Amino acid sequence: GFLTRLVGPEGDARPSAAVAAPASVIDALEQAGIIAVDNGEARLIDPSLPRKWDRLRGWVEGDRRRHQQLHLLIEAARGWEAAGAPARMLWSDAAVVSEARRMTAARTDTELAFLDASERLLRRQRVQRRVLGGAASALVLGAAILSSFQWRAASQARDDEASARQAAEA
Repeated sequence: GFLTRLVGPEGDARPSAAVAAPASVIDALEQAGIIAVDNGEARLIDPSLPRKWDRLRGWVEGDRRRHQQLHLLIEAARGWEAAGAPARMLWSDAAVVSEARRMTAARTDTELAFLDASERLLRRQRVQRRVLGGAASALVLGAAILSSFQWRAASQARDDEASARQAAEA
């Protein structure tokens, strides 16, 4: 959940992470002295907490792959937003985007916008591939038809020439 966002991919405390949890959860964690929130960013009050708190360490280690994917998403979305949301920074691997979408961890608005934009990019790429595939098929078909007409015209010309020679010899 939210607390695992505050633990980096190597199991250390992150400097801060965007708040992506219900206010009641954030308030309870603040009152318990576990996190501090400043300008929409949360951080662990005790940076050694990921090593000392067995349950938190268990959550992180229990699904290391998902935890690493979550941090890839966090960093990619932050970088994308900081760079002005350019399409070149979106994910173009459908499996990666789908997996990130299925993650159950709370996501920020930036992460959701990044995933939405990545999915739109993937849809556009699929449409472009279909259009290009259709255009290529049409070109091949057109070339085959043109070749067939040219073959028929050449065949007819040979037949006409042969008939003319026969008529001239007769």
